[in-house]
Amino acid sequence: MQLSESISRISVSPTAAVVMKADKLKSSGINLVDFGAGEPDFPTPENIKRAGIEASVRAVDAVQFDQRRLGFEFDMIQNRWDQSLSPGNEQSFYWGSEAADNQGTRNYMGAKDPAIDAVIAAMLEAREHPAFVSAVRALDRVLMSGFYAIPLFNVREQWIARWNRIERPAATALTGYLPETWWQKPESQAK
Repeated sequence: MQLSESISRISVSPTAAVVMKADKLKSSGINLVDFGAGEPDFPTPENIKRAGIEASVRAVDAVQFDQRRLGFEFDMIQNRWDQSLSPGNEQSFYWGSEAADNQGTRNYMGAKDPAIDAVIAAMLEAREHPAFVSAVRALDRVLMSGFYAIPLFNVREQWIARWNRIERPAATALTGYLPETWWQKPESQAK
């Protein structure tokens, strides 16, 4: 089968190029660890085994993963709860008791704790800044003490790699880098 000329001009995507390079390194005997979704290709750590946990990973496609996550059909998942600079009603959706049994909410751990509900209510009812800050801090303490999540991304800096032809605004948003605001230099300026 012969491909059309326009198809043959399509270059390999940067993501595919990285995957091909990783495959080449693996085939040359270099030991790499793949942290892709469903792909941790390293043995169960000894401390997990000592705790009596038999860990197994099952790779599923993206649609199946979403269906299982939304239906609470898992033992453990990796997830990120994005937060605004001013937490609000979404906290009930993430951590509230009422959300624990409602499929499609983001209370993936099934937290049902009156203390969580109380501090979310206090946060939503706060009308003065000090009361709001106290309630948000109390919510953080209650969530941390309940061991509902294992914090993974706790580096204060945000590390990025980008091509030198990609530009970004001089000022970074308080929430971190926003790649959707970046742009490519005109071809004449790219190095």
